[in-house]
Amino acid sequence: MSDIFISYAREDIDKARQLAKALEAQGWSVFWDRTIPPGQSWRSYIGKFLKETGCVIVTWSAASIDSDWVCEEADHAKRRRVLIPVLIEPVAPPLGFSAIHAADLVGWNGDATADAFAVLRNAVSALLGTPPVVVEKEKHQQAEAEAKRKAIEAERRKSASNTERRAKKATGQVEKAEAEKRRRAKVKAKSSIKEIDKPTADRAPLKERVVPESNEKPTASVSPHPPDSTAVPASSFSGIYRVVGFVLLIGGLLGFFLGDASYAKVSATVMLVVAGSCLMAAYGLKNGKAWAGALALIAVVGAILYFGFWAYVP
Repeated sequence: MSDIFISYAREDIDKARQLAKALEAQGWSVFWDRTIPPGQSWRSYIGKFLKETGCVIVTWSAASIDSDWVCEEADHAKRRRVLIPVLIEPVAPPLGFSAIHAADLVGWNGDATADAFAVLRNAVSALLGTPPVVVEKEKHQQAEAEAKRKAIEAERRKSASNTERRAKKATGQVEKAEAEKRRRAKVKAKSSIKEIDKPTADRAPLKERVVPESNEKPTASVSPHPPDSTAVPASSFSGIYRVVGFVLLIGGLLGFFLGDASYAKVSATVMLVVAGSCLMAAYGLKNGKAWAGALALIAVVGAILYFGFWAYVP
């Protein structure tokens, strides 16, 4: 069913068509064509639209104020409280309708942007609601605004995400740099410790290290117990023990193999033992072995016993 019913006299059909076109441009459906389909009566066909429409616009003109049909349609709309009268000619409305204010479209040329048409459009909107075109336009604007808002929000989230990602990357790089710095410090510390513990040509033993003083020439630090200049070096004892050992070894071998008496063989055996002790003591003294002193003592005691034995043998 149509939103708007236009009531007009046949003489005003051009004005009615112009008005219907402007209203349809607002998105409303308009019933204004009075062509009756075959098989239907004027009263039944027109009456159905008149009863069900939400707004009835009656155009007052010199012809319509004398039309019974127009006055009857206006009276029906008045009873339903859906009547909007419009003046298309400067005439007075019929009796009973003069108290209802009419929209003035006298001289209107069909411009939908004219102020006079805006007054009529507002009156129709009061009965039917906002024009569908305006509703669609508002929906379109809202959709565009929403799309723009979503685009801005998406861009903001993307920017925030990029900023957060860059911050995490920078934090990771800083942490990585700090870790690398600590690693290098540990390596450097270990290298310093190894360098301190490692003996080098520039680092002499403690007793021979030169300790520079502030206002004096560097002097070699000395041991708190300087060596005795009168002591005989161990290498000298080593040579003596070696010579004595070889002499006793040769004598012992000759006595053992050439001697006839039993005491000669015993003497030769003692000489061999003493010779072995002397040679081992010589080796130990030369190489700084701890047991060299004990062997040297055994060699001396053995030599004393040996020569003492020969001293008392007749």
